[in-house]
Amino acid sequence: MNWWPFRRRPTAEQLRAAFDPTEQMVDLLAAARTWNKPRGLTWAAIHATDVPVLVKARSGPPLMLLAVEIRFDVVPGSAMEDVPHATEPRQATALFFHLGNVWTPGYRIMMNLTPAEVLERNPGWEEV
Repeated sequence: MNWWPFRRRPTAEQLRAAFDPTEQMVDLLAAARTWNKPRGLTWAAIHATDVPVLVKARSGPPLMLLAVEIRFDVVPGSAMEDVPHATEPRQATALFFHLGNVWTPGYRIMMNLTPAEVLERNPGWEEV
């Protein structure tokens, strides 16, 4: 019986193996639909466009950055109905945290940024 209260930290290979982009997109889309942002749009679809990038932060849990493409639908009667570009796909980077033994959406999507640009803007993060 293992009585030691602390577990070993998972290796980078274990973290990568535990990350399933398809499953994470389902969780992220479900969470994003509850945010009510941006106004006048609803989240229609989100899918990964590149391989995930494992990131180690100076403090906190391991992170995974994933390049995604997001598509929105216009809410009928909203001011966005007159915006022709509102429904065009948008590029972004989704953030996921490894908490406990599972990957969870970070409830943060960095619009119009690639994972490399996100790393540049966060000097305390480094790719593993």
